[in-house]
Amino acid sequence: WDVIGEIYESIGRYIVGAIVQATLAGLIIGSMLYIVDVRYAVALGLITFFWDFIPMIGSTIAGIPCVIVAYAFTGLGTAIFVAIFIIIYTQIENMVLQPRIQGGSANLPGAAIFFAVLTGGMLFGIAGAIAAVPAASVVATILRHWNEHRGVANLQPPVLFDDRGRVIRGAQASRGE
Repeated sequence: WDVIGEIYESIGRYIVGAIVQATLAGLIIGSMLYIVDVRYAVALGLITFFWDFIPMIGSTIAGIPCVIVAYAFTGLGTAIFVAIFIIIYTQIENMVLQPRIQGGSANLPGAAIFFAVLTGGMLFGIAGAIAAVPAASVVATILRHWNEHRGVANLQPPVLFDDRGRVIRGAQASRGE
């Protein structure tokens, strides 16, 4: 029951993290559009909010209507600025914000989040990318409890160097010399 409870809490924290990340994306993109005087900035911010639930590509997809509306109502210069801003924001979100927000909420390292989303997206498309972080969290929780149950959670790696920093070779390492 401890495992199920921890999985339940982990998935709940992931959902809260995803909502925080999507809200942040919607507010930042919507505010930028409002500042550069693009019509329908609030609606485009809401579109960004909803699309941002798709990891890695959601904010990029949401940026397409933002650029189109910016071009249609304010011109090419503003559309180029909006496109560059969204590309930069998307990169920051994918490499910094998503691993920190969702990694912290799902108790996984940022690299695990990044590779889980990439792998899930490659194998199962958008649905795989969305489910990748909760699935990785579930697997990590099960493995951690399994290792604790087996008594191998506190295993120590073999000693490879002596007190002076010299490499310990074959038989010496096995005897602990």
